[in-house]
Amino acid sequence: MAAPQPSARAVARDAPTDEVVAAYRRQDYALAFRLATPLAERGNAIAQFHLAEMYRLGYGTDASAIDALKWYRRAGEQGNIAAQEWIGRSYLAGLGVPRDYTEALKWFKRAADQGSAVAQNALGNMYRNGQGVAQSTAEAAHWYEQAAAGGNPEAQYNLQITRAQAGARQ
Repeated sequence: MAAPQPSARAVARDAPTDEVVAAYRRQDYALAFRLATPLAERGNAIAQFHLAEMYRLGYGTDASAIDALKWYRRAGEQGNIAAQEWIGRSYLAGLGVPRDYTEALKWFKRAADQGSAVAQNALGNMYRNGQGVAQSTAEAAHWYEQAAAGGNPEAQYNLQITRAQAGARQ
């Protein structure tokens, strides 16, 4: 009988990945970059995220918004929530890419659907401000409620303000 194959999540948490994370945490960015690059090129989402962070911040390599977004996108397409949040932020603010509310919404929604309170709060802000969507206090409140339930203090504040504003209009 053949040995069971590890799940995709198990493959992502292997010794080389742990070495990347450990080097990054101890701020040995040159080593983290050197270790992450081949893993990221082979599709490891954790290594892709760390590589994106190093490109964004210029840790262990020259800063490059273009390369950072490339690696965030690869990690995000594999479901990495933190990468999806950064892609959303990038498109929302026009960081390294043209501002694109539709793309921001798409990436925040992906992260929010996986339970990201950060992305849920961002969606609430987009609906409150009508950024790429029809302005909707009800939809904003929905996303703030989700994020607040997830423990996001900014969303808790935003929800209170949104409810107060909605009550003042009645």
